Amino acid sequence: MDHGDDPILWQRQLIALKIAARMNQNAIDTVRGQLEKHPEEKIRNWIKARFAQIRQDVISLEPSGYELVLIKGGIFSMGSEEHETEQPVHEVTLQDFYIGRYPVTNEEYGHFLAATGYEEPEYWGNREFNQPRQPVVGVSWHDALKYAQWAGLQLPSEAQWEYACRAGTTTRYAWGDDPDCAMANYGGSDWADECKGKNPGKTSVVGNYPPNPWGLYDMHGNVYEWCQDHWHDSYKGAHEDGRPWEDRGEGTFRVLRGGAWFFPAGYCRSAYRRWGDPFARSRAVGFRLVCLPGQPGEPGKPVE
Repeated sequence: MDHGDDPILWQRQLIALKIAARMNQNAIDTVRGQLEKHPEEKIRNWIKARFAQIRQDVISLEPSGYELVLIKGGIFSMGSEEHETEQPVHEVTLQDFYIGRYPVTNEEYGHFLAATGYEEPEYWGNREFNQPRQPVVGVSWHDALKYAQWAGLQLPSEAQWEYACRAGTTTRYAWGDDPDCAMANYGGSDWADECKGKNPGKTSVVGNYPPNPWGLYDMHGNVYEWCQDHWHDSYKGAHEDGRPWEDRGEGTFRVLRGGAWFFPAGYCRSAYRRWGDPFARSRAVGFRLVCLPGQPGEPGKPVE
């Protein structure tokens, strides 16, 4: 058999490489050259993202322990022609910012609960969703904001989120135009069963799927992520500098991005957007955080 046509073999090899790298960060350095020419595209992409990740400027803030990576600013085309809420496609210019490598996990959110006595989120006691390295779910927009304030960080603007998700790509997903159950945790429910039996049918441990070209994980699928912006039905009047678009009153719907394990592939597209009640809590919604260089706040700030 031609091993280049054996996806199971390459999948096992990729798992072995990830385990080796986790046990010893330098374990694959000596074979980097061979892996960059590997016949399997997923292995080539993984090794490329891994070494890009090593070169990145990374910060980890206490007491949350949350890890963020530097994203270099630039100009990109935000939105798509696929849905009216994603139009008009418009050019946005962003400055450098840091964004979480992963969504906030139960472990990280637990530090916040222990330090502040804040109320536990929905599903905190549910064993399907409460493992330490699963993304925290059952958090409202207001809960996410409280954690962000305590951690000295902010929720991302919608523009920052899409720029980081696209990671320099212009395709429907960061890996290409076609859905792929091996690339993200989506479609694992009775309602959206595209990947049922292939994906776990619940949230997965963060980092379990390949990163995007900028070394960010779970931007597609796993959990929807809260953004700072108020919801608008289109981009008419949107900022061109990437600031959060907030011009409406308290209680107004907020933006959700990224899709989730419970939803079909189309909801995980880089440009797809939907609204969420800022007081609602769902088993498919979590968040990740951002800050500007030199501007993390005062970590450990008491929660009012």
